[in-house]
Amino acid sequence: SRHPLHHAETNMSGDKSGELENEKASEVRSDVGFGEIARQFVVLGWTAFGGPAAHVGLFQKVFVEQLGWLTPATFTELFAV
Repeated sequence: SRHPLHHAETNMSGDKSGELENEKASEVRSDVGFGEIARQFVVLGWTAFGGPAAHVGLFQKVFVEQLGWLTPATFTELFAV
């Protein structure tokens, strides 16, 4: 098994994200309840300042990077919807 921080090989298109995305998908937490989700949104709602762009950036940092609830690709896809 490869170490999660090991860099992926570049594919034909030059995109390195495919393999790393697969590794990160296995790191996504699936044991998060509605209470924890609501708590995080309340905290962010009360403490976040700025317009929509600031909130989206903060959501990405908290939900993807810090808590590991979403992969970067899933967050981007949900944001596009």
